[in-house]
Amino acid sequence: MSTRYLSIPARLLHRRLNRVGIVGRQLFVHPNSDTSIEIWQVDSIFPDSWQCLLNLPAATVIYSIPAFSYDLPYILVFFGGVLEEEDNFEILIYRLNYETKEVKKFRLDPSRCLPANNTFDLPLETVSLRIGAKMQCCLFDRSIVQGPIPYWRLDFDEQNDVFWFERDDIKARDVRDADSETDRLQCSRFSIAFDAPGRIFGRLQDDGSMMIYNAQLEKWLQYSLENSSTFDLPPTTVRGLRESYGRNGRRVGAVESPLTFHPDSNGICIVKLVKNDHRHYFYRMQLDHSSQTFSCSPRGSVHLEKGAFEQLLSCHYSHSASRIPQFGAYKKFLNGNFLRKEQVKELCKIVYRNLS
Repeated sequence: MSTRYLSIPARLLHRRLNRVGIVGRQLFVHPNSDTSIEIWQVDSIFPDSWQCLLNLPAATVIYSIPAFSYDLPYILVFFGGVLEEEDNFEILIYRLNYETKEVKKFRLDPSRCLPANNTFDLPLETVSLRIGAKMQCCLFDRSIVQGPIPYWRLDFDEQNDVFWFERDDIKARDVRDADSETDRLQCSRFSIAFDAPGRIFGRLQDDGSMMIYNAQLEKWLQYSLENSSTFDLPPTTVRGLRESYGRNGRRVGAVESPLTFHPDSNGICIVKLVKNDHRHYFYRMQLDHSSQTFSCSPRGSVHLEKGAFEQLLSCHYSHSASRIPQFGAYKKFLNGNFLRKEQVKELCKIVYRNLS
């Protein structure tokens, strides 16, 4: 695995860069800001290719949650805040076509939201936005360890430029589905959104088995590690909770074991395992619904010294999985760890296309 470093433009220095999506060599990021909504793009081969695709000023940005479509050239940004020259708090969704840079704004229409079942009880601090095939969109609470997972379906009215949502939670596991005491083992980790728009969620149990939610049956099924897999699950104990305070108030997050999961809406999940030698090992996790098993195939590794994390602001993982498994956002640069280097023939083609 090779490492490539990309300098960060002065305008983005010391700002947290949140990964939006990775397509081929193109990385899309969303810098945190209190006064604007921004989307940037950079080509991982050309360090000076940074360009701002979206820059919308706002009086106050309280929440700004991006999502990437791997089906159509769209990026959605779920916005909560106060616009310029406005006094009221608003919830909006901006849709950016990253090929044409066309932007469309959708306002929330509360009249179309069903008031029953706590539809408006959105935990914006811990909610995630995902886009599936044919722009099927959803919101869900990523911080849930046990119990039902709060889930909202999103619908859009293109003619009136409005959107609304309907709550439809992922049910908790029914204890009557457990055949033994072993089946009743609890989960100590956050839920894994393998395919949130398709309502496929997973929960790693404390014994190493995986519970997968079947949307058709509306029940949790137990999956086991494939027999031919050479991947060994380490102990899954959670070390505790970490509490912090920021511009959005109090946050509580789990401090996980060296094993972490990084899924996206295109059905690909990257597993990262950190061993005692400070080496980060990457795997692609796949589900086999017919045999109710899961497998983890190696995707490379990278060595990071312990002191490197002092400069690390955020770490993001590619869900195209074939070329760029990991990006690290530091204070003054990005580093990308690639599965393989481009061949000279490939580089010549890329340079020729960019010059023509």
